[in-house]
Amino acid sequence: MNFNLTILRLKIMFYLLLGKIRRNSPKIEFPNHKKIKRVIIFFPINEDLFRLSLYSFRKFNFHQNSIEYYFIINQQFQNIINLNGINLIFVNYRKNKMSFCNLEQQNALIQNNSDVIIDLNVDFSLGLSKFI
Repeated sequence: MNFNLTILRLKIMFYLLLGKIRRNSPKIEFPNHKKIKRVIIFFPINEDLFRLSLYSFRKFNFHQNSIEYYFIINQQFQNIINLNGINLIFVNYRKNKMSFCNLEQQNALIQNNSDVIIDLNVDFSLGLSKFI
């Protein structure tokens, strides 16, 4: 092991013991949560990024402030999901097209206005951008 890496790990351990570094869990907060009623979150198309974002939402409180959350997820990852008590909508992604598995859910998203739309994809997707 590298000597500098060992020193760095000892410093981190020392600062953790003294309380200068705290282990804070990340929080997702909306500044104007009283005005927001519906939030649509598009999960990544890539499996590695999907698993990472799913891990990020593991301790998220979906029942706070009476906000209604909708998660748009690639149908390929249907077996991976362990989120309970939320609105899951599955889609199929093709080259430049995104199609919903249930057309009633698509119509409900389009007809009901959303206050916030969050895209967690790193790469550009034309079909997703057209829908948003």
